Amino acid sequence: MGIPRVHTTYGILSALYYREKTGKGQKIEVNLLAGMLAHLNQEYVAVLNLGEDFVRPNSGIGHPGMQAPFGVYEAKDGGYVSIAMSPFKTLYEVLEAPQLAVYDDLKTLFDRRDEVFDKVNAETRKFATQDLLARLLAADIWCAEVKDIRRAAEDPQVKHLGMITSYDHPRGGRVRVVAPAVKMSETPATIERPAPLVGQHGREILAEFGLSSGEIAALEASGDMTVDAA
Repeated sequence: MGIPRVHTTYGILSALYYREKTGKGQKIEVNLLAGMLAHLNQEYVAVLNLGEDFVRPNSGIGHPGMQAPFGVYEAKDGGYVSIAMSPFKTLYEVLEAPQLAVYDDLKTLFDRRDEVFDKVNAETRKFATQDLLARLLAADIWCAEVKDIRRAAEDPQVKHLGMITSYDHPRGGRVRVVAPAVKMSETPATIERPAPLVGQHGREILAEFGLSSGEIAALEASGDMTVDAA
């Protein structure tokens, strides 16, 4: 659902700007299919214009249209490190693996990317996660430790951003959730209460639609309406 929301947001903002300039409103339409196609624009440009389909590699290359070493690699202590687009020469020098120089051209890195991935992975497994990260970062290689959700929640940057918050649930107690991603100085968004339980606001909603208290009571008695006032 996130992709259509992005397109809906900029569509609404564009329409508001147009209305501000012209006084005219307009209809905005976004659907899941259109949103996904737009999200894949880069891939479609390549496929539609080059006449070649993407073939997903068997290895851990992060994108079917990318050459090695773009992917996630193992470390000696069981951790994982993602390595993005960086000069291959810099990478194999950092890994102290000069034998990888034979792969150092773009065509080879793409055509033989599964083989390259396996060779690089064999080298990264010689280093502990933090040692590998330190080496890569010192050489200005795009990389990051791959963390599970629990560890990511405790990341110093996540804490600094205040991205984990909580609220009191009438049945579940204190519930920890991800905070709103958009930070606004004048109208900060917060999560202060849970989503309603099934039927929790049923009476109020039916009353807004004009049903009398007697009609609502009859629905409850018949079993056609679920009420949970907890």
